[in-house]
Amino acid sequence: RNGVGFVVRVGLMEEVEWVNDRIMKMTIAGKDDKLELIQVYAPQVGCSEDEKEKFREELERWIGREGQIVMGDLNAQMGSDRMGLEDVLAPEGRGGRNEEGQRLLEICVRNGMMIGNSCLRIEETVTNTKFPHRDIHKYTWTSPDGSTHNQIDHVLVDKRRQTNIIDVRSFRGADCDTGHYLVVAKVRER
Repeated sequence: RNGVGFVVRVGLMEEVEWVNDRIMKMTIAGKDDKLELIQVYAPQVGCSEDEKEKFREELERWIGREGQIVMGDLNAQMGSDRMGLEDVLAPEGRGGRNEEGQRLLEICVRNGMMIGNSCLRIEETVTNTKFPHRDIHKYTWTSPDGSTHNQIDHVLVDKRRQTNIIDVRSFRGADCDTGHYLVVAKVRER
């Protein structure tokens, strides 16, 4: 029913650690440093509050280290309201915020992370200059009838290393036999 995984080029992966059917960690070697990637699949709407709370507690045990990137289907709508969250949420979020989104933002604040795909694109020559994407590159999920579009798959970035993220966006053309779109983060090697 649940599951997470990585697809990675041979030679990049240094270590993989399976946590449970919702969380997995991979370490890859960069030029000068290691990068930890955490892949997650959060309980969706309709799951029990107990199951959601257990996931959040386990997630917080694994995140918050310098240089981490957390990514996956977090079933969290961030929305566009940034009041008090300007260093966590960029101005290009879509729609409203659901309860899962609010809880994820609280986790980000406690662990020094930001939402990378609320619209983060850092130009090579001017650090921290953000450029918005078109809405079709922000939405990460479409309902089966095609009437609802949401941004529920996210890339969370350690704020201390946010300049290593060059771009985050979704691609609608990847055929994954799901309502979710492929979300790609371009990371500057370090």
